[in-house]
Amino acid sequence: MAAIAALTIIQPGQAAPNLQSARDLGAVTVFSDHQNPRLFYYVVANKALRERDQIPEFSYHVNRYIGKQQTGDAQTFWVRGVMKFATISDFGALSYAAVKTQLESELGHSIELLAAPIRSSHTELVYALVDAESGTGRVRINVGQGATLADDDELEAQNTRLGSRVQRFVVGLADHDANLLWENLMRENLSLSLAYGWLIPGVKQTMDDTWSSSTYQISNSLPIAVSPAEHPTLFRKTELWQRLSFVHSTLKLMCYDFVNLEDSRLYAVTVDIRFTTASGRPYTETLRFRRYDEAYERDVSFALANDLKQGFEYRVSRLSDDGVRQISHWQHANVAWLDVSLPIAELEFYQNTERDDE
Repeated sequence: MAAIAALTIIQPGQAAPNLQSARDLGAVTVFSDHQNPRLFYYVVANKALRERDQIPEFSYHVNRYIGKQQTGDAQTFWVRGVMKFATISDFGALSYAAVKTQLESELGHSIELLAAPIRSSHTELVYALVDAESGTGRVRINVGQGATLADDDELEAQNTRLGSRVQRFVVGLADHDANLLWENLMRENLSLSLAYGWLIPGVKQTMDDTWSSSTYQISNSLPIAVSPAEHPTLFRKTELWQRLSFVHSTLKLMCYDFVNLEDSRLYAVTVDIRFTTASGRPYTETLRFRRYDEAYERDVSFALANDLKQGFEYRVSRLSDDGVRQISHWQHANVAWLDVSLPIAELEFYQNTERDDE
């Protein structure tokens, strides 16, 4: 644990944790208020992998594409993975009520015990190969703020923001990381964990008996040990090159922009696909992905037939919370699967509020 000092002076009457009073009661870190002797704050540093009916709330799904000579993309190797899991705060041997009772017993009066405020948090997915001869060290993957999903219940969502109760994670993995995790999870040759921490804002007493703002760092990690041998249904790999049809009217469309979301302002992604049918008629189809939809891929069946070997055109628009829309130029493609995620798609966007044809 570490504290980082700041210079802001706290005015009388402001409630704030006294960071110098930090103490651990089992898995719980407790702070007293710097002025109110009946007010305390807590942070549960330990997490456990949540279970439902004795089955870990965990899944890892992988899409993989290996190009073929007959499709003209023999050099293509593409992998995307989505890992989902849920954690729950672990009070250890002491429950919330037990912590409150112990403090009241020590002080001889009743207290109010609140979840400590959180200024910021960090989360990383950490993996390493177990085989020492592989030469692979620990790899850290930053988990963006969009990867943490709050529960629908308002109280649960509030507790999630305070670093307690249930948190659900959706982590997007690409290429090397996605494939390496899959191959070594199947061989049970991988150590996987979630590294996390919070920055607690509060105050410290200075040499001249005034209170100044400061922060307190709490860090911990959670091993994620889920065996594919014990829980095979939690792992799924789809070999796209074996299942895709290259004729007429089907397309697999993928958008991972809302998985492990780095741009928290992104609200919706719209994909327009157009082509000319065998009878010479122009045809356009529009599909949308939205924040919180939890859909990151779709199998598209066109209402009018098109030979995908002849290709099609598509463009992507990205709408942010503030109403700004970015629209790509029309792009040509002749594939049976299309990933429009950024930066993988590497589309050339320009900002516009209207969707004018190019």
